[in-house]
Order: sequence, then structure tokens, then C-alpha cells
Amino acid sequence: TFKSRTGIDDSLDVFALHGVGGLAGTVLTPVFATATIAPVTATVLTNLTGGLAVMAYAGGMTWLILKVISIVLPLRVGDAPPTIKPPAPVAAPATSLPAGTAERRQTMRDTPNGQRPDAATSRPPETPLSPEEEMRARIMKKYTSGLR
Repeated sequence: TFKSRTGIDDSLDVFALHGVGGLAGTVLTPVFATATIAPVTATVLTNLTGGLAVMAYAGGMTWLILKVISIVLPLRVGDAPPTIKPPAPVAAPATSLPAGTAERRQTMRDTPNGQRPDAATSRPPETPLSPEEEMRARIMKKYTSGLR
């Protein structure tokens, strides 16, 4: 392969695909372009000169950027295996619901149509539902009333 012949450390084959393919396309455009499709006035020599100039500029700027970065931090990771520890397990809370919510939900499941048991007897509920729970109960009643 291209990497094994050149010794370039390019894990994504960026240079092999974009560098070589782009240069070949740039140089050979005047050979294959027809005047009816793309009126190209350049020659292979002018495109080769332009492609080499772009390669020199990109290579020089990459070298400069890597030199500046290497002042701050190393560019290559060492051969030692990473020392990343997995996070310690965190115990989940026993319940993330407000106190009494599970009991209210079970009571609502045991009553017909998901009504609160005190709705028929008109006595005040022992533990009032929060506005979010009230809305959830109304929505559930609306969409599940025809399922039974």
C-alpha cells in the first residue's frame, strides 16, 4: 500500500486519497477536459506547477503549525498503555419520585378508569397530587379510556 511504501503515518489515508488523487486530477484535467464541457485553457505543465505550489504551501504551513503546537504539548502519544480508570459506580437513589407517588399511582391503577378513589366519595385526598401528576393523570385518562 501507499503507507507501507512511503512510511507516512496516516491512519485515515488522507494524503493517499486527497493528496495523491487531488494532484492527479489537477494535473490531468487539461488532458481529459473537452472544450464543449469545460473550456480549459491551461496545459499539463501549468497545472503541475500550480499543484506543486499548493503542496509546498500546505506542507510548509502544516510544518509551522505542528512546530508551534509541539512547544506547548507533545505531538505523539507514548507507547505506554493508557492509564484511564473507569469511573466508580454510583448508587442510584432508591426512588427519584416524591414521597408517596408510587402509592398514589398504585391506587390509581386499582380504580376504574384511573380515577382517584376519593373522586367518587368526594372526600379530600390524603395526599394531593402535584400539578404535573394531575396533568399526567388527565392525559392518561383521555388516551386510555377507550382501551379497556
